[in-house]
Amino acid sequence: MIDELALLRGIVFGKRGREFKERSIQNFLETQAWYKPNPKFTNALLTKMERDNLDLIRLAEAERHSTSSREICVSGRQRKFPTIISTSNRRPIGAS
Repeated sequence: MIDELALLRGIVFGKRGREFKERSIQNFLETQAWYKPNPKFTNALLTKMERDNLDLIRLAEAERHSTSSREICVSGRQRKFPTIISTSNRRPIGAS
């Protein structure tokens, strides 16, 4: 089973052709008509919006693994974690 946040991260990178060692993500990308592997991929190919989206995904992943901190360092910057609403039950993720 593919972790949803890891898959989202993979899709953002995959749009620019990044290849993954993680087989589940790579296998998913290879089934997408839009995916074109780029052996010369670098993060410099990402747009600002894509980098910002990746930061939010990393924040959500960190929040899932953190029980006390509401701030983490992403891309060299201290960032507050925004409240993310689950689309299935309309409660903040992590709320009981």
